[in-house]
Amino acid sequence: MLRKITICLFISIFISCSNNKTDDPVKFHFSKKEMSDLNKTGKVVQTDDKGVERVFIYDDKFNKTSKKTETDSKKTKEKQEAEKKRLAEKKAAEAKRLAEKKAAEAKRLAEKKAAEERRLAEKKAAEEKRLAEKKAAEAKRLAEEQAIAEAKRLAEEEAVALAEKLAAEEAAEAKRLEGEGEYKDGKKDGVWMFYDKEGIKEKEVLFADGVDTLHTYFSSNGNKLKEGKMVDGKEEGSWTFYDENGVKERETEHKSGKEEGIYTIFHENGQMSIQGPYANKLRIGTWTWWHETGEKWKEGNYADDQQRHGTWTIWHKDGSLKEENIYDNGDFISKKEY
Repeated sequence: MLRKITICLFISIFISCSNNKTDDPVKFHFSKKEMSDLNKTGKVVQTDDKGVERVFIYDDKFNKTSKKTETDSKKTKEKQEAEKKRLAEKKAAEAKRLAEKKAAEAKRLAEKKAAEERRLAEKKAAEEKRLAEKKAAEAKRLAEEQAIAEAKRLAEEEAVALAEKLAAEEAAEAKRLEGEGEYKDGKKDGVWMFYDKEGIKEKEVLFADGVDTLHTYFSSNGNKLKEGKMVDGKEEGSWTFYDENGVKERETEHKSGKEEGIYTIFHENGQMSIQGPYANKLRIGTWTWWHETGEKWKEGNYADDQQRHGTWTIWHKDGSLKEENIYDNGDFISKKEY
């Protein structure tokens, strides 16, 4: 019950103070002891003459003047203004934030759109490049195939032409080797002509009953080069040789393709110039020399080693004896003049 009374008193005093419209503050009087208790304990207990106990609790706001109240009111107003300003700034900041967000979103969408357009453009360019490269590759492939086909065609044509040429050459060679002439009773007979690869007459062969009896060879200008008999592809017996103008140069005897036997050399007028036996590419035996007019010029003997041996005789052009020289296996012994 006491607590309730005390509280009610406290409120009553607070209301009374708050409703006081004078500038004078409400004053309470305390004894020294009460002031001491108030300072120590923060409260004072008083009992009136009716035995009602009042409890006073110390609080600064109960001793403040109306000036203090005005100050609080001003502060409250300032606080409200500050709050209003804060809310306005907050609203402005929010509006700015939303505007920036909107601008950022617009920028993002624009960048996204630009990126998408760039991607599509790049994709289109890449596709066009791919198609162009594909077209170029296809054109290159077709060109290569055409080139290969053309090369193959030309190679085949060249091969056919070469085969035909070789066949023609072989036929010509066979014909050349076979020669041109007549057959008698299925055998070559008479003169057969043979040609080189250029179609120039190379030789004539005289056949009798299928047997070659005489071979005559010609130079490229058509003149005789040599003439004689061949046995097993080798020169045999007497052979006559001519210079490039077809003039007889010499006659030699052969055995199995080698010069062996009488060797005769002629002047350009056809008169004999030199004659003697020949073996193993060496002069042997008696050799005789003549003038272009046919008179004997000199004569002597060779030993087997091609050394002058014995008497060597020399004549004047009129046929009279000029001198005689004596040799012994190449060594000069004596000389006799006439």
